[in-house]
Amino acid sequence: MSENSPLNPNALWDREDLEPGEGGGLLHEFKRECACVWRSVQGDLQKCVQDGKSIIMEGTYLDPAMFSDGLGVGAAHGDAVEDPCLPPRPPPIVVPIVLAMEGEAHARCLDQWMGGWESSEMLRENSARVRAHAALREVHDYYVKFARRHPQSVRLCFVDPTSTQDTVDELHSHLLDQIADKFSQGSRGVEGEGDICLSQVPSTPIL
Repeated sequence: MSENSPLNPNALWDREDLEPGEGGGLLHEFKRECACVWRSVQGDLQKCVQDGKSIIMEGTYLDPAMFSDGLGVGAAHGDAVEDPCLPPRPPPIVVPIVLAMEGEAHARCLDQWMGGWESSEMLRENSARVRAHAALREVHDYYVKFARRHPQSVRLCFVDPTSTQDTVDELHSHLLDQIADKFSQGSRGVEGEGDICLSQVPSTPIL
């Protein structure tokens, strides 16, 4: 499929023309949709950076690979008009996080989410559930592999549905540590610069 062709209005996990695995087209189409989301949020990112405000972004379609150059804010920051009488602004602190689940917990979570699909005739078929599970697991595994390849820049956190408060505490501590680390490095010379927390949540679709 051409990179410039219109996006399919149907959800990836609900399409019979896409198959998980190499050559199946699912990840390729997923990345095309991620690119569309990335283009749509650039304005919000740029405004937050220019106004010195913090922002938390979360969702299935926030591909950290597309935020690799300053995690996507470098270009937006560079477009801002700087006051020549002031020192240049340092880049904002960006904290990318991938939330994941172990296999069985992820499957149970997906089954719960699919419980609302019972009224759909197509999704009563077991084959449709199997296809949806496989598609969403492939997206999930794509993010986990990316985070493991970039441990210095992307935090991978496995969520236990029975103790979500532990996850919240872990992420809160990680965020504070990242901010403190950047300050200690002296990389932020201007108080009030915006912070961006990029949270990727592949466990269940957020659309």
